[in-house]
Amino acid sequence: MNGKQDNIKNIKTIVSDKRIPLKLLVAVLAVLVIGGGVFFAIKHFNYSKNRAVNNSDKVIKDENNQEKKVYEILVAVRNQYNPDPEEDKKTSMKKGYVLGVYDDGHKWSETEKKSYLILKIKLTKTEKEKLIQPITEETSRKEDSSEKDEKIIALRKYKIDLNKIGFSNPKVLIKEQPFLPDKIFDWSIVEEINKQ
Repeated sequence: MNGKQDNIKNIKTIVSDKRIPLKLLVAVLAVLVIGGGVFFAIKHFNYSKNRAVNNSDKVIKDENNQEKKVYEILVAVRNQYNPDPEEDKKTSMKKGYVLGVYDDGHKWSETEKKSYLILKIKLTKTEKEKLIQPITEETSRKEDSSEKDEKIIALRKYKIDLNKIGFSNPKVLIKEQPFLPDKIFDWSIVEEINKQ
């Protein structure tokens, strides 16, 4: 107990001896209070800003009473090639193929922004799944077996019709994403790919 009283006495002595001027203490406290206020304001502003951009939890009902959400999709703008035609169908991304479907407000890397087209699109849960669905065919594991496997015969069953949205020059992606943040598309820009 004696040690605590000595510490309090030493603090009173320092303040009364004017070793630390009272104005300096007030200034330090003011800086701490102002700094805390600025920190809180910045945190609050960033939270509000992110909430305004992110619509991932917003569900929309269409005219058929189906629930739709706004997603962001990553779309290939160049064709990949494999010299083997069968492998090319199964493994190569082509223009308009969707690489992935993400919640609205997804944080994209600089490489993704410059290499792929990013679109906002309203989709039902079924439509979301269809965008990354491959074309498959059922095959037997063995000739005498009833067990079946699915064999991928083409990487995607659906793609984005880039002509329909007016996109033809991937070089513009170096500067900007042409349709973000305002344009929101729907299933009408999606086309089914022929099996051949």
